[in-house]
Amino acid sequence: MLEEMIPGPELVIACPACRALHRYDSLRSGNTFGAWRWTDGRVVSPMLPDRPSITRCHQCGGFFWVYRAEEVGSIENAPLDKSVYEVLLEQVGARRVEVMARLREHSKQGLAEVKALLARTPVVAARNLSEHEAQRLVLSLQEVGASASLRRQVSDAEGTFVETPPEWMAAPYVTHLTEQELLAALAAGVAESWEEASYLRIQAWWASNEPFRQQDVPWVPWAERAPEARENLRALADRLPVEDPFDLLMKAEAFRELERFEEAIALLRTRLPEDFARTAGFLRELAEQRIAELRLLPSTERREPERSP
Repeated sequence: MLEEMIPGPELVIACPACRALHRYDSLRSGNTFGAWRWTDGRVVSPMLPDRPSITRCHQCGGFFWVYRAEEVGSIENAPLDKSVYEVLLEQVGARRVEVMARLREHSKQGLAEVKALLARTPVVAARNLSEHEAQRLVLSLQEVGASASLRRQVSDAEGTFVETPPEWMAAPYVTHLTEQELLAALAAGVAESWEEASYLRIQAWWASNEPFRQQDVPWVPWAERAPEARENLRALADRLPVEDPFDLLMKAEAFRELERFEEAIALLRTRLPEDFARTAGFLRELAEQRIAELRLLPSTERREPERSP
């Protein structure tokens, strides 16, 4: 039986530089049902939404690590009066017109209302949905390049939060950094360890690949991308260790996408645990065929979630 996605309290954190407040969703449980898994390691799961580890202050513009920020308080969820869900639209993406069309189809709102909604991202795009309806809308938005997730609505009998300071409720949610912001954060020296530096480089890699997760978008070779994006992936590929099987696969995939096929194949000849061997075999097959494009892993199916019983 799959574990239901259950939100935790909203954490209120302060920017280390200027003390401006931000909100951050926590999660008590979730699952990866219906997840899409890509060769570059990116996993998109509507029931286990990705939380940013680093963000940018809405007031002073500085970068800060979410887990290092001071927790000012939390907005506790009141007991549920019914199981309904809302869809949080985090980023619109490049295919804005298609995102608008899907939201209009769902909400039956006019063009002006949907435009106003998209101007405020991250924003709650739909409320009072069943879990199945919310999952369908999230997947529909993700198919056209938007970043969206669902969360269960919680309220007291009047539909309000109890004893919460108004400045906490007014605080904006933390947002994911763009590819350019991730590289700027790396250049600014915010990473204090290899783990933080590799996180920034991998997130920038994934952000650069984001358009090509759509079925109708042709692959752009890394040799034709922005120099700073290309240099980021080269640096990551050269510096990733190989002792951990996941790191080894990430290194091999970076080599493959950079068209350094022989280096990728040499790594993928390594004997790996069973959990990693299938992916390694798939990447090696692509490298041997001199295919550099991003691909969905074979275990991933593009499908809508099943209706909850």
